[in-house]
Amino acid sequence: TDAGYFQTVCGLQWVGDVLGEDPLDQATALPNPSSPWRSLAWMQTNILAQESEALSPKDDVNKNWRNSKLLLDLPTHDGDDDNDSDNSRTMLRRDENGTIVLPAANCSSPTESTASVVFLPSFSGGQQLHVREQSTWEYTLSDVPAGSYKLSLRIVNVHELQVPLTLTIEQVEDDSSIISDDSVPENESDAVVMVSNVPIPYTKGEWIYTSPTGVVDLSDGTNKLTFTRELDGIGGVSIKDLTFE
Repeated sequence: TDAGYFQTVCGLQWVGDVLGEDPLDQATALPNPSSPWRSLAWMQTNILAQESEALSPKDDVNKNWRNSKLLLDLPTHDGDDDNDSDNSRTMLRRDENGTIVLPAANCSSPTESTASVVFLPSFSGGQQLHVREQSTWEYTLSDVPAGSYKLSLRIVNVHELQVPLTLTIEQVEDDSSIISDDSVPENESDAVVMVSNVPIPYTKGEWIYTSPTGVVDLSDGTNKLTFTRELDGIGGVSIKDLTFE
């Protein structure tokens, strides 16, 4: 099966890790005799990309990202119990510890897959976000209580070479019918509250939470969180959710 094939590819990569093999050149992605296990993983990934029917592209955008890197990025499961009965995007929720959980696929922009930001079904239900190349995506939050939080992302990353995400938080004027905040002057420009980097660890195909970004201050009204990934030629990252605790 595709899932079993994926596990085989990961196993080959892990053997290379244990033996201390050097990563393959990301620019050329060619087999290297000094890294035989990593080279085998790379070759098997290409076979998987050619043979797999797990992703059936429905449009030209999907065809652009249906390649070996993306297939290797896909996890076989996300190891949670979201209890989502379908692949729809869910809203904010609180876990048993009171931590606020925001599904990564619940973006305000984009709302549909692009060449660099892709919405994918998760194996245990719900959706996850896959980002690759240079990409930007945003969340507009009007229902998170104001306060100071520690923000983490639940991610899976199978590429040793990664770049951190840049997080920008802005307080924006909210003229929606959901929240009416008379303290925000009309026509006020978005105010940048903070800019922070989110390092992306090498998770070896496992879902883990990133280290907290530090204190994230969310103001009354509406806050916009913008994530930016700035470098091309780097393997993608899948994100399941964001947590505020």
